Amino acid sequence: MLNTVRINFYAVLVIAMLGTLGYVFNQNKLELFFNVDFLFGGFFAVIAVKRYGVYGIFAAAIASFSTYFLWNHPYAIIIFTAEASVLAYFSNKSDDLVIIDILYWLTLGLLFVFFFYSGVMGLGIKNSAIVYLKQSINGIFNTLFAVTAGNLWNLISKEIGIKYAKVSLRSIIFSTILFLTAVPALFYIVSNVRHHSQSMSNDMQLELNSMTNAASLSTDNVLRSSMTSLNTLADNIQECLNESGVNSLGEERIITVLRSSEAFLGLGFIKTDKTSAPIYTYSDGELKRYYGKDYSDRNYYALADKSKDIIISEARKSNLLNLNNSILILVKAVKNADGKVLGYVQGGIQFQSVYNLLNTVSKDSGIFFTLADRQNRPLVTTNPQYQGQSIIPAKSTDGIIEDFGNGIMQWTVLPKTNKSVMTRWQKSYYIKSVPINSDPKLTLTAEMPLTSYVADIINMGLNALTVTYITIVLSVVLAWFVSRRTAFHLSRLSSRTAHIHENLQSESSDGWPNSVFSEITELSTNFRQMEQELTKYFKELNIQKNELEIILDSLPIIIFLKDTRNYITFANKTASNFVSIGRIDKKPVSDIFRHDHARFYADDKKVMETKKPVLKIVQTYPFESGTITVITDKIPLFGDDGNVKSILVISRDITEELKAQEDKQRTLEILYQQSKMAEMGAMIGAIAHQWKQPLNSIAILTQLIEADVEDDQLCTETLMKNTSIIMSNVNFMSQTVNDFIGFFKQGKTKELFKACETMTEIYNLLDRQFTKNNIEVVFHDHRHFDVFGIRNEFKQVCLNIMNNAKEALINSETENKRIDVYYEQDDLMNRIVIEDNAGGIPEDLLPNKLFEMYQSTKGEKGTGLGLYICRSIIEEHMGGRIIAENTLTGARFIIMLPSEEVAMS
Repeated sequence: MLNTVRINFYAVLVIAMLGTLGYVFNQNKLELFFNVDFLFGGFFAVIAVKRYGVYGIFAAAIASFSTYFLWNHPYAIIIFTAEASVLAYFSNKSDDLVIIDILYWLTLGLLFVFFFYSGVMGLGIKNSAIVYLKQSINGIFNTLFAVTAGNLWNLISKEIGIKYAKVSLRSIIFSTILFLTAVPALFYIVSNVRHHSQSMSNDMQLELNSMTNAASLSTDNVLRSSMTSLNTLADNIQECLNESGVNSLGEERIITVLRSSEAFLGLGFIKTDKTSAPIYTYSDGELKRYYGKDYSDRNYYALADKSKDIIISEARKSNLLNLNNSILILVKAVKNADGKVLGYVQGGIQFQSVYNLLNTVSKDSGIFFTLADRQNRPLVTTNPQYQGQSIIPAKSTDGIIEDFGNGIMQWTVLPKTNKSVMTRWQKSYYIKSVPINSDPKLTLTAEMPLTSYVADIINMGLNALTVTYITIVLSVVLAWFVSRRTAFHLSRLSSRTAHIHENLQSESSDGWPNSVFSEITELSTNFRQMEQELTKYFKELNIQKNELEIILDSLPIIIFLKDTRNYITFANKTASNFVSIGRIDKKPVSDIFRHDHARFYADDKKVMETKKPVLKIVQTYPFESGTITVITDKIPLFGDDGNVKSILVISRDITEELKAQEDKQRTLEILYQQSKMAEMGAMIGAIAHQWKQPLNSIAILTQLIEADVEDDQLCTETLMKNTSIIMSNVNFMSQTVNDFIGFFKQGKTKELFKACETMTEIYNLLDRQFTKNNIEVVFHDHRHFDVFGIRNEFKQVCLNIMNNAKEALINSETENKRIDVYYEQDDLMNRIVIEDNAGGIPEDLLPNKLFEMYQSTKGEKGTGLGLYICRSIIEEHMGGRIIAENTLTGARFIIMLPSEEVAMS
């Protein structure tokens, strides 16, 4: 099954990019010879396959598609895509991608190449072998480069601190050795083949240049010699002219020139009426005379009339001789001193001597020569393809011409679909064309077939690729052996260290490998010493573990260890007394708490989700032996991945504590009531003081009203005024009673209220007593901050402290009796500070003894409950603190309460 990875838009984009890069790099090929090309796009295809597995095959298909345009057949696409598929299949199973690629080319790749190239395209065994060797070497090296690049990227990524994948040391050693041995060999052999190929090409081009220049020179010499002979004849024949043409002397001169020239096939005189007078031909040793032949259809006479030079005609067939090749006609006008045309000297040349020379060269060198005019009509050719043709076809119509820039071009057959491009080189040529100095222009073209050159290069390439292939195989064997032997002891070391935990229990220290590599031996020694130390520590840990179990079992608290699936995996002895669970048993919570396990697991889920402890959970455990109330802490224990692995549950039985607390609370309530009763007596006295003056005022005003009635002096205005005063005193007395009732009203609801307002209410209750005893109460900086608690309880605290201060001042000899009340505030705490100047508190009662039960500064007059209850209210009910301390002149009580934000959080 092919390995797969998660695919997303980004992965698709990268795969497409790697495929495109592969396509582009395949186009920029390195040609070894004759379309035997090294392609580099496979590098990107292997990277895609290595990174994305089966999806990387699409990148390989895109990259290999370029071979269709390079080689004109689809079979390489099949071969390279099959290679990528094999690599994709094994990429997640093995790090030895290079070996896998070699095995592919030794099996499927070999079959595919010979089937498609030899069987389907008919390339032949030798050429198919070259294709196989080249493609397999190319594929192996692309895989090697990709694997090496991947290893380097991961090593560099590790160093610079970015994401990387782990790599096998054996793979790095293998690829490094193969890279260092095979790559230089490949580079040397490829360079050597290309050098020899280029050297042979240069030699052939040099030979072609040399032969073409020699043939051109010979052709030019023949033409120039013929023109010289014709000029001489034209100069000497003027004195031999008569009305019928030339006389016998002139004909002798014509025959002499004709027989002495190897180029002229015919030579004679043409009268101004364009008839021969006469023309002689000389062929195969036979001399023939033609008189009166009409040449009036020839256009070169008109040109000769206007020129002093010889006019050369286009190539044309002879009308006198039956020749295979065309000839050239040389014409020069014979003129008198006045420039009047008297006739024409005319000769026809065939370049037979040139042909004989060129034919000899062709047989020796294999070069074909063709002399043609500018219309491509052949005059002389040694190429069997052109013999008998009137026009030489242009090479560009049936092949590809590449200009080397040195006057030599290379012609190759056009590629054919489903045919190997290698075959077209068998019919390729080097071509060189040189102009002959004549008018009209003649061109000598030399064509050198590359058949022998191609055969030599193919043999050399086959040998070179075979040597490269063998070098790669030997390098792979060497790299495999060295990497395996190097990593063998590391593998043994890895296997041995993987079983250290087993050996710690068995106390065995055998089996550590010794290697020829000192680093591995040193590492093995270090691990052996580490194992010995770990064995020692393991023993100590076992002792500590046993001691810890004893400690846990001796603790009077319930300890569970739970996994994330709501199973109890450990319970100490105290817990085991309640549930039937062994030391190594694993029991679901639902078996112990059948109806409550979901409630307990909800807290576990909160711990797992937040990864934070959940503390001080008050809950009940309904055990079979009875239900207990516990306070539980649940603490997460984490695994290596950072997730909660298990939960430590610590529960403390508080059933008895709750009962004791309930008893204490009932006792406190009784004490509160006792304290309130004591305060009630003081409050009744305060009310009596508060009512004394209003009652006196009411009594006096009533007597005044009665007197006015008896004297009949009561007026409405006086009555209304006195009645208003009486009602004001009545309202005051009513408010005093309401405050008294509100103070002793039972309220248990916590609420936010303003401390300064509560303190003012207490002051209003005691105001008359403060005035009577000359006590000044000063409130500093009324800050209206809120506190949270039961308002009446806080009133009781304030009343107790203010009463204590009042009584201390009454009993003191201080002249300026004074109570100061301060309000202070910050982000966390609110403070109410109450100070007096009554002389202070005995030092033996500070700082804490003063607040203990039944401790009093009033002697037998006090109950010793007031300040004890004050501390209970402030610290237990309101979450604050109360502190007593002495100043230079008296006592200071500081009530510290949480701010609104802290109290409500």
